[in-house]
Amino acid sequence: MDRESQYDLLTAAVLGAALGAGIALLISNAATPRPSQHPVRRAVSRGGKWARRSGSAIGEMLDTDSLRDNVRDYVESARETVSDAVESELKDLRRSIRRQRRRLGL
Repeated sequence: MDRESQYDLLTAAVLGAALGAGIALLISNAATPRPSQHPVRRAVSRGGKWARRSGSAIGEMLDTDSLRDNVRDYVESARETVSDAVESELKDLRRSIRRQRRRLGL
């Protein structure tokens, strides 16, 4: 497996995990309210109810083609950023190795 494929796989896995967690939070059923429910849990429950009510309206407002293009652009940008960071680190490591070899006289 070449380096580019590995970065693609890593980027897809990270984005998939992030999107999956976000979607799971949006569609999860909140616990049934109890009289002594914590205020944060109440707020989360209200937010979940709001998301379920307005989810279909928001979904209709989003254009799936533009959303797909936006996600594609984001993934490409993330891939390029990761690739640039890795290249920079590799360059620094190679320089460091050369310095160490020179210092050791190899």
